[in-house]
Amino acid sequence: MHRPTTIHWNAVKRVLRYLKGSLTHGLLINRRSSPQLHAFSDSDWAGDPDDRRSTSAYIIFLGSTPISWSSRKQHAVARSSTEAEYRAIASTAAELNWLGNLLTELKESIFVPERSSLQLKTGHYMAGPDGKNEPEWIERVKSGGAVPLLEPDNCPNGWASPPGDKFMVRGPGYLSNKVKVRAGEYLLKPLGFDWLRSSTKIDEILTYQNNRVRRAIQDEFPTGDKPFVWAFNIQVPNKDNFSAIAYFVATKPAPEGSLMDQFLKGDDNFRNSRLKLIANVVQGPWIVRKAVGEQAICIIGRALSCKYCIGENFLEVDVDIGSSMMANAIVHLALGYITTLTVDLAFVIEGQTESELPEQLLGAFRFSQLNPASAQLIEPASYGSTGGLQSSLSLRLWKSIGHGFSSLLNPGQCRHKKMINQIFLMAPLRVAYWGGLIKLFRFVDAASI
Repeated sequence: MHRPTTIHWNAVKRVLRYLKGSLTHGLLINRRSSPQLHAFSDSDWAGDPDDRRSTSAYIIFLGSTPISWSSRKQHAVARSSTEAEYRAIASTAAELNWLGNLLTELKESIFVPERSSLQLKTGHYMAGPDGKNEPEWIERVKSGGAVPLLEPDNCPNGWASPPGDKFMVRGPGYLSNKVKVRAGEYLLKPLGFDWLRSSTKIDEILTYQNNRVRRAIQDEFPTGDKPFVWAFNIQVPNKDNFSAIAYFVATKPAPEGSLMDQFLKGDDNFRNSRLKLIANVVQGPWIVRKAVGEQAICIIGRALSCKYCIGENFLEVDVDIGSSMMANAIVHLALGYITTLTVDLAFVIEGQTESELPEQLLGAFRFSQLNPASAQLIEPASYGSTGGLQSSLSLRLWKSIGHGFSSLLNPGQCRHKKMINQIFLMAPLRVAYWGGLIKLFRFVDAASI
């Protein structure tokens, strides 16, 4: 305040006007009021559009009289609405503890708090009863991969958990009005992410003892019930086979008869007809965004080959991108730009009847600007199947086409850079070229079925 301006002076006058106008106002502490402290806490999530910080608020009552209250922005960005709520309850608990000590020092029986209670409005799940944001073993798994866990808005060469409202799912009346709504909280808690590469295709990764997620659970739960893990393994065949694996953990058993319960107990035909992928290119080159669209949605089992591996406490879905020539070529095209891409992927079990709506996300993850060189190299003997790469002539030809398009559309990797720049100088030509390319993909893919 060493250089006050007119804005500061107007603020001071506003405070003085409020004080003058509220001289007769006050809080009545009734001697017959209950000698108990009660607190209520709440928080928004990322309410400030500038710095994405959340706002916490609490109010504390002595009996029926409010004696302490606060509303202020949190000091750090919360990764989820649950984390924002926990920050709010932590501030409330600290204030309650201070007030309790203060009132105890006054040695007046009316001020001795017999008990205190907190009411917290939360999202779908809570992290745990111990008051921590996450159990320690989950924090270890989240931070233990080859790429770091970062904030959704800034995660170069990393991964994050995007907000559920970034995705549109079928609403409660979708069957009659076709209206979609923003998805809410995940049904599953994000557990970790692996970015792996190998000379052969990586599958059934949770069946191997040296998998880091499996080891962490075995170490934390040597006996008794283990948490149930869901893993989605996106297999990208290339010269080096890449796998982007997202892990999620269920915080409670699936309700009997629910879609999750049917998915776990059903056969592969049911799973192939219901598991849905929602892909959203948050940031990337025009050519890739044109290929995927604003938000691409597909039933994975109908478009790609899926392998389901079920164990005592896990379900792994291996999604083979190489099983579709169209998807294979587009992914090879995107690999040329992967260091500039930010992509959100969400998984949902499709609701097909009124009782199964609205849809709820199983989970989602974001990867951003992944560097192929940062992928963890694993030995085939250590992690599984030696089934390997697709070897049919059509797929090998299609991969060559994909690599060719990638080189053509990425002038920095082409020796004839000047010529390519001239060819793609005008936007209409690029649009016409891409439209023809998509038609070619669909024709060849349809002919191969």
